[in-house]
Amino acid sequence: MPYLHEPIETILERKENELEATIKQVNDRIIQGKNPDIKMKVSGENIHWHLPYRNDDERSSVIRTIATNEYY
Repeated sequence: MPYLHEPIETILERKENELEATIKQVNDRIIQGKNPDIKMKVSGENIHWHLPYRNDDERSSVIRTIATNEYY
């Protein structure tokens, strides 16, 4: 990792900016309806989104995947 010689504050600030940019891209795609797997509910200025589950087996599978870090 070529940036390890930099001060930790610089590294963390860069990583925070990268993460914020990624979050903004994801949110923009959700708002624009470009992610069909996300369901949105708009109430005034509030926007809520969720992943729909078809059944309990699917929900359990998602939770199990997250819990075991299989998404890496």
